[in-house]
Amino acid sequence: MKRVLSLFLILAAVTLFAADAKIRIAATTAPIAALTRAVTAGIPGITVEQVVPAVTGCPHDYALTPADVRKLSSADVVVFNGLGMDDVFRKAASKKRIDSSKGVKNLIASEDDDDDDAKHGKHEKHHGHHHHDDAYNEHLFAAPSTASQVVLSIADQLSGWYPEYAERFQKNGKKYASELKKIAGEYASFGKKIPEEKRSICASHNIFAYLCRDLGLKMDFLISVHDAHEPSASERLKLIVGMKKKCSSLIAVEKQGSRKAADMLSRETSIPVVAFQLQPDNTDPEAFLQNYRDNLTILRKYYGRK
Repeated sequence: MKRVLSLFLILAAVTLFAADAKIRIAATTAPIAALTRAVTAGIPGITVEQVVPAVTGCPHDYALTPADVRKLSSADVVVFNGLGMDDVFRKAASKKRIDSSKGVKNLIASEDDDDDDAKHGKHEKHHGHHHHDDAYNEHLFAAPSTASQVVLSIADQLSGWYPEYAERFQKNGKKYASELKKIAGEYASFGKKIPEEKRSICASHNIFAYLCRDLGLKMDFLISVHDAHEPSASERLKLIVGMKKKCSSLIAVEKQGSRKAADMLSRETSIPVVAFQLQPDNTDPEAFLQNYRDNLTILRKYYGRK
C-alpha cells in the first residue's frame, strides 16, 4: 500500500510539475507569433512573446535593440521565419531554434531588384525539399495555403523539443491548419470566377506573391521587392507603360504600408489601388484568420463577384 501511495504521489508531483512548467517562446514577428500561439493555445505554462513590434512590418533591415537581445537570449526556444527575413535574430537566439519554413513545399523564388523579369511575373519555382536562405520568397504567412504548412511545421518542431506536449501541439496545429486550408479553398474557388483579362495585377512588393498564386492572379508588375524602396523615375515610367499595355486590373498594397508610389501609378494609369491586411495588427490567431477572410471580402467586392 505504501509503495502504491508513494507511486501515486510521485505521479501527482510529476503531473503538477508539467502543468506548472514555464516555457518561454520568442517569436520574431507578428505573423510567426500568431501561428505559434495557435499551436500553443490552451496549454498552461507556455508563453509566446513577439520580438519585433507589429508596426515594423517585415524586419528586412531591422536592427536589434538591447531589449530584443534579452528576449531572445532568455527564451527557451525561438521561432523565426527561416527564409532570410529575420536572419539578424539567429545569433542572439537561444539554442532551441525553430525554422518555421522547414518542410514547406512549393516555394516561390525570390526576386532581384535588378532583374526585369522579376517585375513581370517570371519568378515562380516549385521545390519540395529544404531550401537555402534568401533564395525564396519569405512571405509564407501572407497566403492561407502556405501559412497552413507553417503552422504544422511549428507544431512538429515544438513536439520534438517538448514531447510531453506533443499531442496537444499536434491537435492545435492540425485544427488551425484545417481552418487555413478551408480559406485557401475559398480563395481558389473565387479566383476561378475572375475573368482571364482581369487576372493581371500590379503589387506594391513581393509580399503578395503567395496570395496571388492562391487566387490564380498574375503579379505581372512589382513596384519594388520590399516596400522600403521607392522606384526611380525610369522604373516608374516602365511600370506605367507596361501596366497600360497589359491592362492590370488593380494595384495591390498593404494597409499598413506606404502607398505613395501606388497612388502615383494609379493617377497615371487610372488603375485603382486596393489595400489588404496581410500582416496582423496583433498576434491573436483568430484575428489572423479573420484577416484572410476580410481580404477575400475585399476582392469579392472589387471584382463584383461572390
